[in-house]
Formats: sequence, C-alpha cells, structure tokens
Amino acid sequence: IKKDHKMGISQSLRKKEKRRIVGTPDYIAPEIIRGEDCNNKAIDLWSLGVILYEFLVGIPPFNDETIDKIFGNILQLQMEWPDIGYGEDCMTPEAADLIKKLINPNPKERLNTRDIKRHPFFKGILFVDMR
Repeated sequence: IKKDHKMGISQSLRKKEKRRIVGTPDYIAPEIIRGEDCNNKAIDLWSLGVILYEFLVGIPPFNDETIDKIFGNILQLQMEWPDIGYGEDCMTPEAADLIKKLINPNPKERLNTRDIKRHPFFKGILFVDMR
C-alpha cells in the first residue's frame, strides 16, 4: 500500500473501503442508500418523518418483504397513504403535509427544526415549555 503524502495509510484505506449501510432499513434516508455524502440533521429529519408515519398508520411507510424492496420503495418514494381528512380512520391533512415535507427525497428541501415547530401539525404546542 502506498502512503499518500497528504493522508496517512489508515485514511487512505478508509477512503477505498466500500461503504456499508448500517441501521434499520425502514428508516434509512435515500441519500445514504445512494452512497452520497450526508447531512446528519437531514438524515434525522427523514427518520422523523418515517417514525411519524409509523406512529399514525401502524407500519413504516416503505415496509416490504426484503431489504432490497424496502430500499427500492425508499428510492422511488413508493408508499401507501391512508385516506387524508378528519375522519376516524384518516390521517389529518396537517400530518400528511408534515410527513411529506420530512420525507422529501432531496435532503436540502426537507423542513428544518424551526419550520417543523411552526408547522400547523404542532399548532398549540409550546415547545419552550416542553423541557
């Protein structure tokens, strides 16, 4: 192994290592699956959207039989939405809008923490009083 004059041997080896995906498949953001450089906050916001969907619907949005199928669903944003509305078996429009903005496949377009707190889904929540 040649030592790169700008980096040590271990850094050089790490750069050449094949990237592995680690984590629960249902919650992994598409940029991780694609092997792109990632913003940790954007990844967390993606997972928040997936978790919110799961809390409201009962199963993860991209759930499937195999990891490959789950990853395909994530990359294609393939998921089933419940009826949207205010009925007993419906997801509210506010919840659906928030989830859609969190699971935006473009990490730069996902809501940020400030905008999440201002979203109509959280109307009436005083975040400053939560601590």
